Amino acid sequence: MDTLLVVNAGSSSVKFQVFGAEAGVEPRRLIKGQVDGVGTRPRLRAEAADKGQLVDQSYDPSQVKDVPAALESAGTWLRATQNIDPIAAGHRVVHGGPRYDQAVVIDDEVLAHLERYAPLAPLHQHNNLAPIHAIKARTPALLQVACFDTAFHRTHHALADH
Repeated sequence: MDTLLVVNAGSSSVKFQVFGAEAGVEPRRLIKGQVDGVGTRPRLRAEAADKGQLVDQSYDPSQVKDVPAALESAGTWLRATQNIDPIAAGHRVVHGGPRYDQAVVIDDEVLAHLERYAPLAPLHQHNNLAPIHAIKARTPALLQVACFDTAFHRTHHALADH
């Protein structure tokens, strides 16, 4: 079965979900997990769709010192123990700026634009983009898509801003 990887990277954690993807069938979640405590007390945890625990593993801080290392730890575990090799990855990105008001396929041009918005979300943007860079370096041909918090906020009523 084909799988889709969804990533939400923060400053001290990488949350991920894996969905089964079959033609004509709604994607269904297979795995939900996270690496938290990045750089301090790293810990990989994941559960199956039935909530059964798949892994609960701690690491030395030097092994998982940043978001790319956290993604690599999760990816290594997914490939080695779950035989996961996704056909695409989706990423939560805080800021899409004025250009991106809906999900977009990531290429070099999109990535360059997204990097420019780091000053608008200094605690999030770089961490949101780190997994995109890491996946691109490891698997350049993998389709990656970004979904933006700012796109969501564009559609709410002005009253919600007050």
